[in-house]
Amino acid sequence: MRDAIRIGIVSSVDYTNGTVQVLFGDRDNSVSKDLYVLSFEYDMPSAGDYVLCAFLPHGGGEGFCLGKYFNNENKPIETGNIFRKDIMDEAYVKYEKSTKTLIISADNIRLDGNIDINGDLVVSGNINALGSVTASNIP
Repeated sequence: MRDAIRIGIVSSVDYTNGTVQVLFGDRDNSVSKDLYVLSFEYDMPSAGDYVLCAFLPHGGGEGFCLGKYFNNENKPIETGNIFRKDIMDEAYVKYEKSTKTLIISADNIRLDGNIDINGDLVVSGNINALGSVTASNIP
Protein backbone atom coordinates (compact mmCIF):
# COMPACT_ATOMS: atom_id res chain seq x y z
CA MET A 1 0.00 0.00 0.00
CA ARG A 2 3.01 2.32 0.44
CA ASP A 3 3.38 2.64 -3.34
CA ALA A 4 -0.28 3.52 -3.94
CA ILE A 5 0.49 7.14 -4.88
CA ARG A 6 3.50 7.95 -7.08
CA ILE A 7 4.91 10.92 -8.94
CA GLY A 8 6.43 10.35 -12.36
CA ILE A 9 7.07 11.80 -15.80
CA VAL A 10 4.93 10.93 -18.82
CA SER A 11 7.07 8.95 -21.25
CA SER A 12 4.45 8.19 -23.92
CA VAL A 13 0.85 9.10 -24.73
CA ASP A 14 -1.80 6.99 -26.47
CA TYR A 15 -4.29 9.65 -27.56
CA THR A 16 -6.74 7.15 -29.06
CA ASN A 17 -7.15 5.08 -25.90
CA GLY A 18 -6.69 7.88 -23.37
CA THR A 19 -3.69 6.29 -21.68
CA VAL A 20 -0.15 7.24 -20.77
CA GLN A 21 2.97 5.40 -19.72
CA VAL A 22 4.85 7.00 -16.85
CA LEU A 23 8.55 6.85 -15.97
CA PHE A 24 9.31 6.58 -12.24
CA GLY A 25 12.82 7.86 -11.54
CA ASP A 26 12.67 6.69 -7.93
CA ARG A 27 12.00 3.13 -9.14
CA ASP A 28 15.15 2.62 -11.25
CA ASN A 29 13.51 4.44 -14.17
CA SER A 30 10.82 1.78 -14.46
CA VAL A 31 7.96 2.54 -16.84
CA SER A 32 4.34 1.82 -15.97
CA LYS A 33 1.84 -0.17 -17.96
CA ASP A 34 -0.66 1.90 -19.91
CA LEU A 35 -2.53 3.97 -17.31
CA TYR A 36 -5.90 5.51 -18.09
CA VAL A 37 -5.97 9.27 -17.56
CA LEU A 38 -8.63 10.05 -14.96
CA SER A 39 -10.60 12.92 -16.44
CA PHE A 40 -14.14 13.99 -17.27
CA GLU A 41 -12.88 15.84 -20.34
CA TYR A 42 -10.34 15.09 -23.05
CA ASP A 43 -7.17 16.88 -21.93
CA MET A 44 -4.22 14.54 -22.27
CA PRO A 45 -0.88 15.29 -20.65
CA SER A 46 2.16 15.51 -22.92
CA ALA A 47 5.37 13.51 -22.83
CA GLY A 48 7.64 15.14 -20.25
CA ASP A 49 4.81 16.35 -17.98
CA TYR A 50 5.04 15.55 -14.28
CA VAL A 51 1.96 13.60 -13.19
CA LEU A 52 0.48 12.07 -10.07
CA CYS A 53 -0.54 8.41 -10.35
CA ALA A 54 -2.62 6.16 -8.09
CA PHE A 55 -2.21 2.39 -8.11
CA LEU A 56 -4.61 -0.30 -6.95
CA PRO A 57 -3.56 -2.17 -3.78
CA HIS A 58 -3.55 -5.69 -5.30
CA GLY A 59 -0.33 -4.96 -7.19
CA GLY A 60 0.30 -5.76 -10.81
CA GLY A 61 0.82 -2.12 -11.76
CA GLU A 62 -2.89 -1.45 -12.34
CA GLY A 63 -3.83 2.15 -11.73
CA PHE A 64 -4.66 5.58 -13.12
CA CYS A 65 -2.88 8.77 -14.04
CA LEU A 66 -4.60 11.45 -11.94
CA GLY A 67 -3.11 14.26 -14.00
CA LYS A 68 -0.61 17.10 -14.03
CA TYR A 69 0.09 19.32 -11.06
CA PHE A 70 1.79 22.65 -10.49
CA ASN A 71 5.51 22.47 -9.69
CA ASN A 72 8.73 24.42 -10.34
CA GLU A 73 8.61 23.55 -14.05
CA ASN A 74 4.83 24.01 -14.39
CA LYS A 75 3.82 27.18 -12.57
CA PRO A 76 0.34 28.73 -12.78
CA ILE A 77 -0.04 31.20 -15.67
CA GLU A 78 -2.60 33.31 -13.82
CA THR A 79 -2.99 34.48 -10.25
CA GLY A 80 -5.93 35.72 -8.25
CA ASN A 81 -9.60 35.03 -8.69
CA ILE A 82 -9.43 33.84 -12.31
CA PHE A 83 -10.55 30.66 -14.06
CA ARG A 84 -8.38 29.71 -17.04
CA LYS A 85 -8.52 26.64 -19.25
CA ASP A 86 -5.58 26.25 -21.61
CA ILE A 87 -6.23 24.27 -24.78
CA MET A 88 -3.24 22.40 -26.18
CA ASP A 89 -0.85 25.26 -25.31
CA GLU A 90 -2.26 27.26 -28.25
CA ALA A 91 -5.53 28.76 -27.03
CA TYR A 92 -7.40 29.45 -23.81
CA VAL A 93 -10.67 30.44 -22.20
CA LYS A 94 -10.39 32.76 -19.23
CA TYR A 95 -12.95 34.26 -16.84
CA GLU A 96 -11.97 37.25 -14.71
CA LYS A 97 -14.36 37.40 -11.77
CA SER A 98 -13.48 40.96 -10.73
CA THR A 99 -14.50 42.38 -14.12
CA LYS A 100 -17.02 39.65 -15.00
CA THR A 101 -15.20 39.24 -18.32
CA LEU A 102 -14.99 36.06 -20.39
CA ILE A 103 -12.03 35.96 -22.79
CA ILE A 104 -11.67 33.39 -25.57
CA SER A 105 -8.26 33.49 -27.24
CA ALA A 106 -7.37 31.48 -30.36
CA ASP A 107 -6.05 32.17 -33.84
CA ASN A 108 -9.52 31.48 -35.26
CA ILE A 109 -12.87 31.19 -33.47
CA ARG A 110 -15.99 29.77 -35.13
CA LEU A 111 -19.43 29.88 -33.55
CA ASP A 112 -22.09 27.60 -35.05
CA GLY A 113 -25.75 28.43 -34.56
CA ASN A 114 -27.76 31.55 -33.90
CA ILE A 115 -26.19 34.19 -31.68
CA ASP A 116 -28.07 36.81 -29.70
CA ILE A 117 -26.14 39.74 -28.27
CA ASN A 118 -27.84 41.65 -25.47
CA GLY A 119 -25.54 44.60 -25.05
CA ASP A 120 -23.18 46.75 -27.03
CA LEU A 121 -20.95 45.24 -29.71
CA VAL A 122 -17.50 46.75 -30.16
CA VAL A 123 -15.42 45.60 -33.12
CA SER A 124 -11.72 46.42 -33.48
CA GLY A 125 -11.25 45.48 -37.10
CA ASN A 126 -13.39 44.85 -40.15
CA ILE A 127 -16.80 43.24 -40.44
CA ASN A 128 -17.30 41.01 -43.47
CA ALA A 129 -20.89 39.85 -44.06
CA LEU A 130 -21.41 36.90 -46.39
CA GLY A 131 -25.20 37.24 -46.24
CA SER A 132 -27.70 40.04 -45.95
CA VAL A 133 -27.45 42.70 -43.25
CA THR A 134 -30.57 43.98 -41.53
CA ALA A 135 -30.50 46.93 -39.17
CA SER A 136 -33.17 48.92 -37.37
CA ASN A 137 -33.20 52.13 -35.34
CA ILE A 138 -30.37 53.65 -37.37
CA PRO A 139 -30.52 57.47 -37.16
